[in-house]
Amino acid sequence: MASATLDEAVEDIRLTFESAYGVLDPALSRLAWDGDQLVGASLVVERAPWPDTPDCPFIIELFTARTHRRQGLAHLLLTPCASTTVALRVDANNTPAITLYRSLGFQDG
Repeated sequence: MASATLDEAVEDIRLTFESAYGVLDPALSRLAWDGDQLVGASLVVERAPWPDTPDCPFIIELFTARTHRRQGLAHLLLTPCASTTVALRVDANNTPAITLYRSLGFQDG
């Protein structure tokens, strides 16, 4: 998933909670709030529904609000994923995301 706007991210989050992308793994998923405002989310499903993805937990959405970026929130949201094998897709042109994931030890598959 790649959400360009907050509304798109919220929609992806809603669909994830409705199991549109697979069964949500609550042990690996996190939401971040600033008061009553959702400012970040890492949503992981037990296995992605697409046939070309690995048979392991899959990060469906990683989202941080623009106002909360570059503060370590994405690292914090992904902390539960550090102790297990997870997969994800990243647009090849999304250099900030690629840099983030590589800094956390993710490797190209």
